[in-house]
Amino acid sequence: MERMYVDAAVWDQFVPRFVKATRSLRLGHSLDYSRDIGSLISGRQLSTVAAQVDDATGKGATLLAGGTARREAGPYFYEPTVLTDTTPEMTLYAEETFGPVNVNEADAATWGSVDAPMGGWKDSGVGSRHGEHGILKYTETQTVSIQRLLPIAPPSFRPAAYAKAMTAAMRTPQRLPGRK
Repeated sequence: MERMYVDAAVWDQFVPRFVKATRSLRLGHSLDYSRDIGSLISGRQLSTVAAQVDDATGKGATLLAGGTARREAGPYFYEPTVLTDTTPEMTLYAEETFGPVNVNEADAATWGSVDAPMGGWKDSGVGSRHGEHGILKYTETQTVSIQRLLPIAPPSFRPAAYAKAMTAAMRTPQRLPGRK
């Protein structure tokens, strides 16, 4: 989720609590769950996020939290950022940021939606996960057949002899004149 629209009736209660929660997010790298926000993917993406935030604040957006690269945490870290008063003239108004600006906590709801495929294409990801479409990428189609009525091989054929005869029959067309 990249954008939030907050009703004026709850604005004064919601925004301060949201900003406080955003500032309390733990930034860093860890293989356990001791951190809330990890690194961006590259220096190029860090530059994109910083440029979009700078563009927005330069055009009048109000910065309520974050807005700074945190190189002490690692080369591509950027603080979780909350902006208000954004307008259509700002780059981040219509373009995806792919960084921790505005709200970036849709993962919990998405992972909880086990029947809904999600993911990205091109530079955004490697395809779908979850649901029917996600599981199918890990499978290969295979045909399994069982002879139920009349046996194809005569009962007197041993399975090994039948396999040898069928293999020879399948190779016969390859030996016909004009075939390489």
